[in-house]
Amino acid sequence: MAENKPVKVLLCSPHGKEVGGISRWTGHILNYYNNNNNTLIKLKHFYPDTKGAYADTPFLIRIYRGISSYIPFLNNLGKEIKKQEYDAIHFTSSASISLIRDILAIKLTNGKVKKTIVHFRFGKIPELYKKRNWEQKLLHHVIKLADKVVVIDMISYNTLIKQGYDNIELLPNPLAPQVTDIITEN
Repeated sequence: MAENKPVKVLLCSPHGKEVGGISRWTGHILNYYNNNNNTLIKLKHFYPDTKGAYADTPFLIRIYRGISSYIPFLNNLGKEIKKQEYDAIHFTSSASISLIRDILAIKLTNGKVKKTIVHFRFGKIPELYKKRNWEQKLLHHVIKLADKVVVIDMISYNTLIKQGYDNIELLPNPLAPQVTDIITEN
């Protein structure tokens, strides 16, 4: 009987020195895969140092820091997918100006991997679709380029389904293993 080969996934998500919800989520995912002897998925973490470009950082500084970190990221991503074949690339996204990076990264990887997945790690999608501003237009472009889009809340999911997208999946935030330990503790 033929043995199933693991699915090779490149996870492009901040972690380590980074602070914030996406970095913590990435830590939980990496912890899970590193500690659970999963033979079905071979996960590789890949991400640049974003030099502290967070939502509360002034917009022009975010643009400068984004350009200075995402150009090397895109260059290194291109090299990574040339040297290693991946079944899927999973990008996490915080929206705003980072959607430009998401568009460029998906275009770079389309046709070179089987699936591109974008995981929107924010809850302002309904607000963006009411505003119909530049950010919503970039979000729309990312959704159209990606094979699958993951959202973390039902309101975002319903908003995108009502907009006619058919590549949307709902995946709420998981509980960290530590929370499960606390719940099951006597």
